[in-house]
Amino acid sequence: MKNTDEMKALIAQEPQDLMVSINRAAISAMTNQMELLKEFVKGQLKEGNDYGSFGGAKKDSLLKPGAEKLKRLFNLGDRIIDAKESHEDGQVKYRYTIEVYSLKTGIGIAQCVGIASSHEKSQWAKDPLKFENSISKIAQKRALVGAVIVATNASDFFTQDLEDGVIDVERPAQPIAPPMPEGEYRIPFGKHKGKKLDEVSPDDLFGYCDWLQQNAREENKPLSARAVDFIKRVSEFLKSEGT
Repeated sequence: MKNTDEMKALIAQEPQDLMVSINRAAISAMTNQMELLKEFVKGQLKEGNDYGSFGGAKKDSLLKPGAEKLKRLFNLGDRIIDAKESHEDGQVKYRYTIEVYSLKTGIGIAQCVGIASSHEKSQWAKDPLKFENSISKIAQKRALVGAVIVATNASDFFTQDLEDGVIDVERPAQPIAPPMPEGEYRIPFGKHKGKKLDEVSPDDLFGYCDWLQQNAREENKPLSARAVDFIKRVSEFLKSEGT
């Protein structure tokens, strides 16, 4: 508790004495930084891989490859400062807190919590231990992307809404077309259109799946049969590769 004299002294202060000093140089520096960031986002980040524009959303959603590029631009690292997992009632849940920090000083800049649970998808809920590694990775990715947005002041450009839920891909509105033989399957959309799954990096494949699911969620529509088929193929492929 403050004593009487301290309280009187505080009340006697002029309002401007309680304000943080702001000058034109600070405003100019921040404006320049935001303009440069805008230029980087427009020129270096690729839609569908680094971010996605979904339905009527006011902002694009930042994906993991885009977050990694922003980290390199700002010379940032990331570290897990807290991790929790639970195996209750036959389900799996992961909760990670990731801190983004300056590689030059080691000082933490921003933190974010990412959560993922086997309740999010019916296929996970049926066999949570089988998908435990995927659930853990998704929780970490959500925490990382959120922390990067805060640390780089990128919230003017991006949102991170993966924690709003994941579309259940096991019950599409349309029937899935007869599957194409594995060796003949080609990616049907995006910058890697026409390529086989083993010709694309795992990070890009994860980014594609996130993009499709966010798109469906933002438009409040079920995943298309083609998207469901793609996500299932990616899941089976990455599992076979031990990813």
